[in-house]
Amino acid sequence: MRSLEFGAEFGLFNNNVLFDVAHYRQNNNNQVIPVSISDATGFSSALLNAAQFNNWGWEFDLKFVPLIRVGGFTWEVSTNYTYNNSEVLSIYEGLNELGIGNTSFAIVGYPAFVHKLKDWLRTPDGRIIIDPLSGYPQQNPVNTIFGNTNPRHIFGLNTDLTYKGLALKIVAEYRGGSYIFNQIGQDADFTGVTKLSGTNGRQRFVFPNSAYSNDGGNTYVNNTDIVIKDAHYSFLQASAFRNVQTNYYSSAAFWKIREVVLSYNVPASLLGDGKYINGVALSLVGRNLLMFRPATNQWTDPEFSNTTGNAVGTTTLVQTPPTRIFGFNVNLTF
Repeated sequence: MRSLEFGAEFGLFNNNVLFDVAHYRQNNNNQVIPVSISDATGFSSALLNAAQFNNWGWEFDLKFVPLIRVGGFTWEVSTNYTYNNSEVLSIYEGLNELGIGNTSFAIVGYPAFVHKLKDWLRTPDGRIIIDPLSGYPQQNPVNTIFGNTNPRHIFGLNTDLTYKGLALKIVAEYRGGSYIFNQIGQDADFTGVTKLSGTNGRQRFVFPNSAYSNDGGNTYVNNTDIVIKDAHYSFLQASAFRNVQTNYYSSAAFWKIREVVLSYNVPASLLGDGKYINGVALSLVGRNLLMFRPATNQWTDPEFSNTTGNAVGTTTLVQTPPTRIFGFNVNLTF
């Protein structure tokens, strides 16, 4: 691996404001990725040094230490932002693309890594082509390349407020610029228990943004009156809709409140002469408390992929759901 990095640090107002910036570029050779092999070997895949890609980005860090100090009150704030991008230069033995698990692929000329998904057959301007007899949208027989699985933008925000012995710390984070295939929605629709499965009251409807052709595909007409012939099981749950993966494809962006800590240092005057205990700190801790995500992601937490490593970008019914964690700490100093 070859890498280049340069940056700068600035301190202003007696170092009450600190600012760091860095730019990096890396050429990653012999990256380890899973390569499918013949089942006759006794294994379905092998980990090989099979990829080369460039990776570059920016890192920014800004701190106010403190932002406000009034009497016994202090407020400190720190933020950081990271932008990361990449491009696959080559993969195993001259191949142009290689599946690395789930719907993730390493494809020459694209970021590491992207999705390849089943999509609708579309007109040149993006409208979905339907069968004029059934009203059903038509599936594209060739899988389509879509956005990258890894976030390009990461923004962190830390804030610390203290007043005498009382302190409140909040850690928040944003991640964006990546996408996810929510197979969990595809599986749930099969059971007919989701909001999507009840679209339009399960009555026949004109498929949105659709068009049809009467001349073999030379020209297309906007569809305003041809309804799908069956709006219940045969369309949504059986195959016509559910098997098209892009119906469950969404932004993987989110804002999260990663952690909130409320703590209190018991005054020394309440501890006696300090013969036995020199300090007591009490704290309430909450993690993964709140999450905000785009309306397009109606399914689950995009961080909870069904696997780890490079083959991220897919959620399924086998994954564990996100949970909030609460705790209470007592720290004694003797």
